[in-house]
Amino acid sequence: MSGLTKAAQDRIWIRDGGLCVYCGDWGEQIDHVIPLAHYGPSFDANLVVACRRCNNTKGGLLDVEFLTAAIYHLLTIGVDTDWFDEWQTV
Repeated sequence: MSGLTKAAQDRIWIRDGGLCVYCGDWGEQIDHVIPLAHYGPSFDANLVVACRRCNNTKGGLLDVEFLTAAIYHLLTIGVDTDWFDEWQTV
């Protein structure tokens, strides 16, 4: 993914075990949970591993099923998700 350092990509890949957080298949890409098109930030709590199929299906959408899966995953592994509430008020 362009714009992310190799170190950032490695952190996300290791954190998520290389698996797509949406479907559990092997991941191939790093995805913004809140898409860049919706002003989603490029920090670790908004980045997850995704397979090509899920990432392409999700695209720039704010799909509730994708968001729910990603937020559940982030909460499960202990990532602070308070910023989602702040983002929603923007």
